Amino acid sequence: MFKRVVRRALDGRRSGRQAEPAVEPVKPVTPEPESAAPSPPPTPPRDESSKPKPAGTSIAARIAAGQAAAVKTSVSATSGAVSPTAQGLSTAEDGTTYWGQLNNESARAKGRGETLVIDQWECISCGTCVENTDAVFTLPDDAKAVVVRQQGDMALIQDAIDACPVTCIHWTEEPNEFEQLNDADGKPA
Repeated sequence: MFKRVVRRALDGRRSGRQAEPAVEPVKPVTPEPESAAPSPPPTPPRDESSKPKPAGTSIAARIAAGQAAAVKTSVSATSGAVSPTAQGLSTAEDGTTYWGQLNNESARAKGRGETLVIDQWECISCGTCVENTDAVFTLPDDAKAVVVRQQGDMALIQDAIDACPVTCIHWTEEPNEFEQLNDADGKPA
């Protein structure tokens, strides 16, 4: 059946006539003549950086809210590299000190002088922290995850803490209470 339909269509084209279409032909759209009225001026782009940044939200939530430009990184989304202007202590409206531009739990802990650690006894080496920011965390082969830098994009660090399936990433005033089993190279500590 299909072969017959194709054959008729090809024969119709060869003989200069169109084969009978199975459906009505589509009428060509003719463009409307342009009016002499001037078009409105283009709207200037909105300045996304002037929007308020939601406190304690993840990067995905900020992107969904249309605030992707609110946090500028100088390398890549997962590197955790922060522009030099974004570093330093800031003060929230409530008087709490936080680190960087984003005011979240990690930025407040960093502002209090706490240290980021991984409880390696609890770590299951899933790599979720490294997926969030490889500039702060590393996962050596056949070892537990390790914090390699104490600063980075606080949104990414907080995302890593929130995403950890065994909640082994902590900000603490006493980093020595968490025994480290290996270093960043995977060698026993």
